[in-house]
Amino acid sequence: MTRYRPRSRRRRTRLDPHRDGGGWVYVADADEEIVLAEFGEAAWLALDLVQSELIQIEALVLLDERRRLSGVLCDVPPELALAAAVSGVHGMTPFRQAICVIVRDDIREAPPDPADLDKFRALRSLLAEHGVLLLDVILANADMIQSLSIAGESDPIWFEHFDPLPLDDTA
Repeated sequence: MTRYRPRSRRRRTRLDPHRDGGGWVYVADADEEIVLAEFGEAAWLALDLVQSELIQIEALVLLDERRRLSGVLCDVPPELALAAAVSGVHGMTPFRQAICVIVRDDIREAPPDPADLDKFRALRSLLAEHGVLLLDVILANADMIQSLSIAGESDPIWFEHFDPLPLDDTA
């Protein structure tokens, strides 16, 4: 079981979303690279989204193959978020990885609900069919988060070695 409580001093991620239909869409600024190479960075972003009140229900965080932030779909209806995840969003750099952040008022001090883990695995399979790797589903409120990947997988992706630096094609 993984719990992550925020420290009081940290640099907040600055997201400047715009309203698009039923929710907010943030498209990453090419000049400001945000990399979520490790779980701690994903946890901070999840907390920022909740504490800044950019999300009330859920967000789909979209990342490229090097885990650079491409965009965030905030409180977009699930069917639209899924369509965007598999077909892309105008103005966003191409993405191949995703993190889902779900706002939950009560996060239990216990292993996650088996139904949540089943939904996590089903969403991972669905996105994988379209070439998108779901890194995690993070349950979050203003005080705490819980990673379903870390809590529910025997070998969570966050514990694998990952080098966020771009591959050097010149040799």
